[in-house]
Amino acid sequence: MPYMQSHHQKISCLSLVFSVLFCFFVVSCSQNTPEIFQPDYSVIFDYTSEDLPPSSRLAVYMASVSDVKRYETLKIKSLDTDYTWYISDIQRLAADGLQWAGCNNLVPPDNEKIPAGYYEVTYYNADEKETSFTFKVTYDEEFYDIMISDLSSEIIKKNGYEKIIIYDKEKTVLFFGPRPDEFRTVRGIWNVFREADTYRIMWYANNGRVICMEPERKVVPGEDD
Repeated sequence: MPYMQSHHQKISCLSLVFSVLFCFFVVSCSQNTPEIFQPDYSVIFDYTSEDLPPSSRLAVYMASVSDVKRYETLKIKSLDTDYTWYISDIQRLAADGLQWAGCNNLVPPDNEKIPAGYYEVTYYNADEKETSFTFKVTYDEEFYDIMISDLSSEIIKKNGYEKIIIYDKEKTVLFFGPRPDEFRTVRGIWNVFREADTYRIMWYANNGRVICMEPERKVVPGEDD
């Protein structure tokens, strides 16, 4: 999957998340139906506290050569559980000659775990044409029980890797990419980005199929020097 990385490029957080999650698979489609590629997914574990296990959500996206502005509804169904999500507020991005559409906040009912297994995703355009694909979600459910104090060591065991995202006060992304040595301390971040306000550490496993997001932290020079 492609990843954005820039020290000074001003991009939105939403665009960043899109770019992290997409993978492109070309298929031929009728001109009258949504011309989409194979959907892709990530299971996201979101930590909001050092003392609590993470919450979870599923992100599903697709890349397209047709106009994603015409897509009106997205339906995602877990074929093993019959959980079904209908998305009318589709999130969209255009970059690198392609367009993407999807959702990054699919949560199962009653705080259940994200179902593994097969899913069907269907896109409906403004002409009531539709295109469906089936894909399989696989991930290690032990992530639900990993506390943040053990996260880095567990990710390393799974041959995962670390990235960092840095924001200013308006939540504009100042930097996203592999965490360099200069960003191992808050002072290091501040030395490069004086306008930095917060940052998050993000851990990736299973080729990006699993993303673990540490709590957002303030950039306060001197607090970890």
